[in-house]
Amino acid sequence: MTAVSVIVPTGGVECVWRERARRWVLNWYRSEHPEWELIEGRAGVPWSKGAAVADGYEHATGDIIVIADADSFIAPQALNKAVEGIRRDRPHWAVPHGTVYRLSELSTEAIYAGAKPNARMELARRAYKGLPGGGIVVVNRQAYETVGGIDPRFLGWGGEDLTFGWALRCLCGPPWRDTAPFWHLYHPHPAPSLSGSPESEALVAQYRAIRRMPNETRALIAARTATTTP
Repeated sequence: MTAVSVIVPTGGVECVWRERARRWVLNWYRSEHPEWELIEGRAGVPWSKGAAVADGYEHATGDIIVIADADSFIAPQALNKAVEGIRRDRPHWAVPHGTVYRLSELSTEAIYAGAKPNARMELARRAYKGLPGGGIVVVNRQAYETVGGIDPRFLGWGGEDLTFGWALRCLCGPPWRDTAPFWHLYHPHPAPSLSGSPESEALVAQYRAIRRMPNETRALIAARTATTTP
């Protein structure tokens, strides 16, 4: 049977809420998917999700990779469904969730106390459709290596998930997508304006301009690899 590795990117500037979420999410994977390899990919400050995922990927042995944020989770059956779809060689990647529910402090405390998540819980922000490439993404090794993982040049918050999804769609085809609720545990938002740094926004614009151009996307990925390799 095809092995599965879960990479949970961690590091950067932590706070009490993020640390509690990280511990809970890691324990959730150990409980719900004990047969899967669980790896914390680490990066320092300034935070780069791409660098943290790349660190985890170096240690991953699975043929299927679950990239899972350290503050979120979905129903185990939904994640299993995405993994099984890739295992049967349908898509190269999958987005196993639909609507994002960012839980409030009160709702998150209830989850930690053992409550089951539901759409009636108090939210920190109105529910919205999740990004392909963000939150929890399932890929095979071919897809991950085709796009070179997540661009590590995105520092701090914003841009890395969006562009990862664009690169995957452009070079690997459309994903399989499910509609399972995506539950986000509370922590203070690092960018209340929902915008990244000027450098990140400029990099997003580069990806956006070529997101349907395979040759140009490959060239941008190759240039990124050249600038981040010692």
